[in-house]
Amino acid sequence: MKLKILLLSILTLVTFWISAQTSTPNISFEYDNDGNMEARYVVNIPSKSTEKTDSIAENTSIEELDAYSIPTGKQTITIYPNPTLGTITVAITDLDLRQSNLIRIFDASGRLLVYRVIQLEYENIDIVGPAGIYLMNIHLGDNISRWKIIKE
Repeated sequence: MKLKILLLSILTLVTFWISAQTSTPNISFEYDNDGNMEARYVVNIPSKSTEKTDSIAENTSIEELDAYSIPTGKQTITIYPNPTLGTITVAITDLDLRQSNLIRIFDASGRLLVYRVIQLEYENIDIVGPAGIYLMNIHLGDNISRWKIIKE
């Protein structure tokens, strides 16, 4: 009996450890300008094992910046540093300025804090607010990627 309990405990711990190493799901909401909820999404938050790029610009090591990258069609979005002390950089390769490109950042309660039209391949964004978790949506034409930003 004790052996069964011990094996079950070990199996449970291994299961929790494996799930902690993978993407953490979260829920994101979209609101209109009046604060009405328009949509609800499940957000997959990349773990530290997410693929990192070699560099963003000359002499800049992404590993030093805690950057996360995801390909979105022909573009790749890279966010760094994350966690941040207040300013993040959003780098987008092959940005198509003919389409609608937006960045929206929400606080944990779903309130829109930042709404910015993307005009450059590198956008620096100040996250105004206390330390905590923020959700960022990046709209590149019809493609939307969702990110969890941690402000320390």
